[in-house]
Amino acid sequence: MKLLPTKRTTGPKDRPVSSQPLSRKGRLMMNVIIKEINKPEWWFTVVFVGLIVGVIAAYAKDWIASLCSIVSERFNKYNQRREQIEQKEIQLLASDIRLVIMEYIRTAFHMAAALALVSLSTFIPVWKLVRNRFPEVDPISQMIYMDKVRKIMGIEDSQIGDTVVITVFGLLGFVLWYKAMMRFIVCEMARKRIRGER
Repeated sequence: MKLLPTKRTTGPKDRPVSSQPLSRKGRLMMNVIIKEINKPEWWFTVVFVGLIVGVIAAYAKDWIASLCSIVSERFNKYNQRREQIEQKEIQLLASDIRLVIMEYIRTAFHMAAALALVSLSTFIPVWKLVRNRFPEVDPISQMIYMDKVRKIMGIEDSQIGDTVVITVFGLLGFVLWYKAMMRFIVCEMARKRIRGER
């Protein structure tokens, strides 16, 4: 069996990436970093900033603890107030079954609007991909591409505009969905109370 001679090539392209020498720009950057680290001003700045950060952290710990207690207290008060308002709404709705039905209809409308906004915010990037891939499918893009919305919001760049529009529609959709779900829970509690009274 005859062995073929192996071809040996040498050069920078044949070396693995880790063994390739740094480029000229990389060497210059490394030299600058080494020179900066060797300066005493750099070490003095590091020590001084470390001391300042340590002192601020020692005082900030008490401030953060007091801030957390204030936020927690206000959050508890807000929850109690919201629960009282919710109980009043449940009592009002439970006084008449027609009010509960009207509230269910309003909640369903809010859920549909939220679902439409979230679907639209999901559909815009998909439509943009389809439009870029198949440019002949362009006639309805002016309706969906949100040019008018971007002009109203004062955004010139189309990519930033699309991102802002998608984000705004998505957030609005989720906020509407959350409010609708809270209203739905109130309606369910009022319905259960009516059933319990009857």
